[in-house]
Formats: sequence, structure tokens, C-alpha cells
Amino acid sequence: MCPEIAFNPYYQDIYNKFVQDFKGLKYMIEGAQPVPVEDSNVLGYVPEEVHERHMQEMRVMFYHSTEPYHIHLHPFEAIKIGMPLIYMAGGILDRIGGKNLPGRCKNVKEARDKIERILNDDLSLIEDIRKSQACLLDPLRPENCVEAWRTGFESIYSNMEKNKVGGIMI
Repeated sequence: MCPEIAFNPYYQDIYNKFVQDFKGLKYMIEGAQPVPVEDSNVLGYVPEEVHERHMQEMRVMFYHSTEPYHIHLHPFEAIKIGMPLIYMAGGILDRIGGKNLPGRCKNVKEARDKIERILNDDLSLIEDIRKSQACLLDPLRPENCVEAWRTGFESIYSNMEKNKVGGIMI
């Protein structure tokens, strides 16, 4: 997933680094592209059923992000269906239990090596990643979120009450 490659500098940098780091490997990138990208591997927006088929057919997902407080949905989609997820150390996946998982990589060379092993049918690595990565879904389960939701909504309600002035909320 990498939208807006042709005009958004943030996504353009991610795309350019990916293409450079993984040159020679087959890949597919989804994500809305309002301005076309001259790369047949960049599919642009695809309908949900096509996305779901791709998630079933692809052999590995690479997640580049090392952002500590933000994550996209697609790594969790991969984990849920059992696709091996190769991800970079230092991001939110570390914080939710991924520091010691075999899909974690400290650098691009390590990520590329693991991706190549998966594409070359290293069944031991594939199985190790699949079995271990399921724990990354635990913090997202509703029963594990209830208390955080309750606290968050109570804070919102409390702030709303504090900011009422003469019946008008500011």
C-alpha cells in the first residue's frame, strides 16, 4: 500500500526507497494514484474483492514503517490471513509485542534476505513467522481495548462538560 506516489513527497520517498532496496524482486503496490505512476507494478486503487484476492495470493508483505505511534491496517490484514509479515524494527509493532519476532528486521539487508528466503520457499522461516506474528493481533481484540475506550470516552465527556458556556459548547 503506497498511495499518491507521483505527488506526495512522503509516499514518493517510501516508494523510491522500496524500489531501490528491493530491486530485482517482483512486487505489487496498491493505493490510490490520482496521478499515474509509470510502473506496471503500481496498481493504484483496486476494489475490495481484488485487494482480498491479492492478500490471498501474495507470499509475503513488507512493512517499512518505523513510526512509533501510527500503523496502517494492511500489516494486520496480512497477519490475520497468515501471510508472513516482514517489518522494520523501531515502529509500533515493536511496542505491541513484536521485538523478538522472526519477521522483525533491524535493517533493509536483513529484510531483503528474509523476503528472498520466503520467496525461495524457506518453509521453516515461513512457519516461524506465521506462528509467532499472531500475537500482534492481541492488542486489537475488542476485549483488550474496552478499558482504553472507556477511559478515552470518559475523558472526551469530561472535557465537553468543562467547555460548556451558557449552553453553547466552545
